[in-house]
Amino acid sequence: MGKKNNQSISFKEKTEQYEKKITNLALRKAKEEIYITFNFSFLTNNNSYNFNCKDCTQEHKGILIERLVDLSSRSLVSLTATTGKQQGLEKITSFGKKDKIKNMELHRKFQNSKRNELTGEEFWIFRLCPNNNPYETRIIGKMIDDVFYAMFIDYNHELYAKRN
Repeated sequence: MGKKNNQSISFKEKTEQYEKKITNLALRKAKEEIYITFNFSFLTNNNSYNFNCKDCTQEHKGILIERLVDLSSRSLVSLTATTGKQQGLEKITSFGKKDKIKNMELHRKFQNSKRNELTGEEFWIFRLCPNNNPYETRIIGKMIDDVFYAMFIDYNHELYAKRN
């Protein structure tokens, strides 16, 4: 008997072939490294925490570009799991009495979007200068998958209280 053509393959066999393709694709995707991307569309309108801040210098902007290049060249896993908070990304999970956030109103277009629901209550942060030298600046945002939505540029580390 000859080889089966596509018309004579049973539904069960077609399903098994399809499931095998899907599984192989998922395994391939799991092996791929995922890199972070940055979106500044929803940076606050509050001039104390955006590029219009009097504390925002040309040097800040240059260092920020260098930092974004560095962060986006490392895998998301290394930025969140294997790299310390000084070098990578840190999730800020608690905004209770210990962590006081002030002036933390999200950009209105973000507040009224589906993205806001997808990000939940958690904020993420990365330091402009890994050792706070020469600047203590932090970029605070929200994440959906591999996209970091920058919300605030905290030039003087004053948006959230330092833990005691």
